[in-house]
Amino acid sequence: MTVIDPVERVIAQDTSRVLPQHFMVPRLQLSQRLALLLRVMILTGYPLVGILVAYFGLQSSTLTVPFRIVVLALSVLVILTALQKRHRERIPALLVVFFLIYTLRLCYDLVFVNAAGAGTALVYFLALVFIPVTASMLAGTAALQDTIFARWLLIMALATTALTLISNKLGLGYNPWDYAGEESVRLGFKALNPISLGNIAGICIISSTYLLLGTHQGRAIRFAAWLGLPMAAMVLLLANSRGPVIAVAFALLWFMARKSRRIIYALPFALILFLLVPLDNILILNVADRFSGPFMEDAAIAGRLLAQGEALQAFFKYPFFGAHYIDPNLGPGNYPHNLLIETAMALGMVGLTLFLAMLWMAIAKSVSYVDVKHPFIVMLMAQQFIMAQLSGALWASDSFFLLLSLTLAAKRLPANANKLQ
Repeated sequence: MTVIDPVERVIAQDTSRVLPQHFMVPRLQLSQRLALLLRVMILTGYPLVGILVAYFGLQSSTLTVPFRIVVLALSVLVILTALQKRHRERIPALLVVFFLIYTLRLCYDLVFVNAAGAGTALVYFLALVFIPVTASMLAGTAALQDTIFARWLLIMALATTALTLISNKLGLGYNPWDYAGEESVRLGFKALNPISLGNIAGICIISSTYLLLGTHQGRAIRFAAWLGLPMAAMVLLLANSRGPVIAVAFALLWFMARKSRRIIYALPFALILFLLVPLDNILILNVADRFSGPFMEDAAIAGRLLAQGEALQAFFKYPFFGAHYIDPNLGPGNYPHNLLIETAMALGMVGLTLFLAMLWMAIAKSVSYVDVKHPFIVMLMAQQFIMAQLSGALWASDSFFLLLSLTLAAKRLPANANKLQ
């Protein structure tokens, strides 16, 4: 008698044919269908819109503002449909409390302190993070299937990477740091900076890797995944941003380490890549140069370390309730680029304790059972966690909080799931 790995069968085949009734994925309700679309748009929608802005030569606001409005309207629609009792699921209380506390912080900074940028941050946080992530949480995770999610993300990310490469060939890209006379080996666009480009390339690589090594797919999906790997790798190298490179590497290492046979499957791919791509490739050398020291001479690193130092000083000065969401010494629009440090600065020990508690719960759940049921979600969570610590802001980290909420809301596997035959 052969023992069936329940999760491998879930992500590889139609669950109705291989799993008993108690482990079958329920039929998607309207709120769950809308939530799937919402989650895909949050993770990959803005980069696609940003590259379309460059490709068609439009003003940034021509597409980006309508996109934000559509996401917000879709979020409200998901909330309204999910509020029906039979559709609503329990949401992570800690994350809701954290959102409320941060909202109060921004309101206080706006009304009583009149801190520079607080009004803009409040609008961004409500429209980009609070409302969309709350909508996703209300829709729940019971019907979230990694394979379907990965396919949709691959399609969106592949389209974005393809348009990025085409736009670059057409000369539509530019170096966003030309004005400073530095950073001459990074690609950016009018509405899309190198970090965002690297992030979407990382999502494409993660989706392709999961679909190829973690599932059994048809020819069309396998072809798209094989196509996505080199195209996304090219965009990742062109963007030449350290954060996305570290983030995707961390996510892939997590995925490989959880099951040793994945490493065995990946070794031939790595060998082929090593043989086909010379180490003196100019793009690889550019990325290697950004990871070589001395780091303190790098303007980007020096600026962020200065901002983080100022934020930590603000935290030590006001350790219990925090300081302004942006310390005045940092300047308008500047933030620590690290969610842990910014949480400590803006929300003090109360917010930092909540944040650390959520991270601990997410990691513990991922190791114990979420990675078994949703390995793709955990890969994305690992990627976005690293991104949030290297280039993130509380008021705009929609992707991180979306995946954190999905991880916190994931339900434990049935007690007899590993005994399925």
